[in-house]
Amino acid sequence: MKRAVKCTDGASLGDIKEIGPRWVMTEKVNEKEMARFYLPMYLVKGFNGKEVEFNITEEQAEKDFMKPTPPAPGEYEIYNSPETPPGLETSVPRI
Repeated sequence: MKRAVKCTDGASLGDIKEIGPRWVMTEKVNEKEMARFYLPMYLVKGFNGKEVEFNITEEQAEKDFMKPTPPAPGEYEIYNSPETPPGLETSVPRI
């Protein structure tokens, strides 16, 4: 499950550590700190066999998804849109 996660602006959000019901948790570690991101599955843009790309910027990830605990049930439903690929919730865990 140790897949790298990138933003649309090319920034790294670390590696996938856990997959929840509607989110993917990543940890990004540098020499000074560790950041934990709970990213909505609905924002997955693609997977190239090595990295998972999310349809967000690093700034948005830090503002909206960097948190110490998982989101509440239903919290990320607002990100589900007509553009969300069908079957995404069942395919992401196979990354």
